[in-house]
Amino acid sequence: GSGFSIYLTDRFGVVLTIIGDDDILEAQTQVGIVVGADMSEKSAGTNSMGAALHEDCSIQTSGEDHFIAAFYIWTCSAAIIHSESGSISGCLNLTGRRQSAHPHTLGLVIAAVKSIEHQLTAEKTETELREAYEYLDTVLDSMNSGFFVADANGVIKAVNNSLCSMLEIEKDRILHRKAHQILENWEWILEQHGEKKTFDNREIIYFGNQKKNRYDLSVYPIKNQNNRMTGTLAVFKDIQNIYNMVNKYTGMSAAY
Repeated sequence: GSGFSIYLTDRFGVVLTIIGDDDILEAQTQVGIVVGADMSEKSAGTNSMGAALHEDCSIQTSGEDHFIAAFYIWTCSAAIIHSESGSISGCLNLTGRRQSAHPHTLGLVIAAVKSIEHQLTAEKTETELREAYEYLDTVLDSMNSGFFVADANGVIKAVNNSLCSMLEIEKDRILHRKAHQILENWEWILEQHGEKKTFDNREIIYFGNQKKNRYDLSVYPIKNQNNRMTGTLAVFKDIQNIYNMVNKYTGMSAAY
């Protein structure tokens, strides 16, 4: 076995979980180091977990450094786990027999904590991005105009419900397809952007489901901070709706 055990505590010093070799765990259980034990300095005196949490720093305690005599046979190395805001989330501790003490042990614990903090940050960012996407998806699906977003390779990455309704096609039959499979002149449209020409409010004819439909199409480049095009946004408006709006405000009859 490794000859060590690992503890994880909350920010108050209460042990949440312990893993390690059976003989080490059994010896520690006999002196009260178990899940649920309060290892704060206020409860257990000087020990690596309690001291680290109290001082908000990484600490190694060995032998007589401990307040409780029953802990003299152990060497403990603890490091604080911080949240993204810098507050204390908990403590990670590695404990082994005193004769196994080595300065590098504390370094291992610090490295493990850094890895945990990076993972927590990544998970928080992923959650925030997922929530933002869900909000954005809801807003975009409420728009009357249809749209799709394609990446730099012309692969459609997002589409709203309005476009699916306009084209009378299921969303999963558009997503991940090439844009030129939806718009035959897609490559020509991209060439316009390459020549720094705009493609705004152009009337197009779309043939789908044995129907001929006319739409007002605008295509906008999506660029990164280096002004490099990383994708495109295509916005479709139903021309009949535009004609209806003209009729409403002019009292005239527009037809196509």
